[in-house]
Amino acid sequence: HPGGTLGKRLLLDVSDMMHSEEDNPTCGPDMPMMDVLPELTRTALGGITVVDDNQAVLGIITDGDIRRGLEKMGHNFPDAVAVQVMSKDPSTIYSDEKAIDALLLMENRPSQITVLPVIDRENRCVGMLRLHDLIRAGLRPGR
Repeated sequence: HPGGTLGKRLLLDVSDMMHSEEDNPTCGPDMPMMDVLPELTRTALGGITVVDDNQAVLGIITDGDIRRGLEKMGHNFPDAVAVQVMSKDPSTIYSDEKAIDALLLMENRPSQITVLPVIDRENRCVGMLRLHDLIRAGLRPGR
């Protein structure tokens, strides 16, 4: 029935599950990391999308990117800007795709990802999707 797992797999779109507007953390490539960190903490999603002036995705900064940046830059990290720390060309998903497809994209890869930038058909960042939210909604890979 539609309320069951099969119904969720068929009916839930990415847009139903994503964090958007003020809950969608974004920053520009030149934003100082010391300004990026409070935004990451405020939204507590585990990532922030780096976008250009047209909201096109340039990269993503996750908690792991921050750890790697600290390790690489050491005491110079406070002087870094977003473009120096971000992972370039991250996986993205369209807001009108099925949530189950997002889950499969996040899971079926050599290293799993826990956050996924969401874009519209004009390639503008419109949200952030968390693996945790998909699992909590009852979505599971497979049948």
